Amino acid sequence: MISNVNVITKENVDIAPKIITTADAVKQLVKIKSKSEQLKALEKHYEEIVKAAMGDNDKLEIAGHIISYSRYTEKRLDWTALKLEEPELYQKYVRENERRRFSIK
Repeated sequence: MISNVNVITKENVDIAPKIITTADAVKQLVKIKSKSEQLKALEKHYEEIVKAAMGDNDKLEIAGHIISYSRYTEKRLDWTALKLEEPELYQKYVRENERRRFSIK
């Protein structure tokens, strides 16, 4: 169960303590990420409860809120198939972007 979670609002957004060392920053990030993961799990749990209650319905009005859970179709390009079947066309349009991934283990 999650406890002692502070909600950040625009009124208290500047509540972060002034961090002096990188080690302190990492410690704080680990704590925040842990709480974030817990909140995401809790959010998913409650979403599943509402989805189960909705069944096949697309909308639900409850507790002053309108919840929608709609089906939609999404089209995506099959890059693997394109690369195999039309490698020249794939090479013509593929772009590489260099990025950096930030992670803490």
